[in-house]
Amino acid sequence: MEVIFKGPRDRSAVALTIDDFPSSGADQPGLGTMALLDLMRELAIPSTLFAIGERVLEHPGMAARAIEEGHELGNHMKRDEWSFPLGRDAFLKQLDDTAAEIRSELTVAGQTAPLRWFRPSGGWYHPSMVKWSQSRGYRMVLGSLSGRCRQWCQSCSRGDSHS
Repeated sequence: MEVIFKGPRDRSAVALTIDDFPSSGADQPGLGTMALLDLMRELAIPSTLFAIGERVLEHPGMAARAIEEGHELGNHMKRDEWSFPLGRDAFLKQLDDTAAEIRSELTVAGQTAPLRWFRPSGGWYHPSMVKWSQSRGYRMVLGSLSGRCRQWCQSCSRGDSHS
């Protein structure tokens, strides 16, 4: 059972991941998801965006834009609610429905992209969830901050300069 919390210590790298994608749609230029995608394009920052199935349906075009601009999509379940209490069948239904919604969105735009990553809603998991997601070809990944990054972030919040 493998759950990824952080990368190897022998190299310095940052993997930017963003949960609850998309938060808004193309009808809100300069706000929410549109502003985030605009900024990441401007700064040439790739990320993995963990998509909630219902939000993919509510905000058409956002998943396709993310892939077009070089981001990866991950599965973050159908709804923005805790996933760890779900039984096997309900869990797999949400996981599969989200994958289908993402793939449908990409197909409409003439795109394809692998779905390799899964992040449980709420960030909590149990061993069965790891097995269930692996049965669909996913690797479970959670977030973390290394000590060095955490120190840097804390000094930023104090207003220290890092130029």
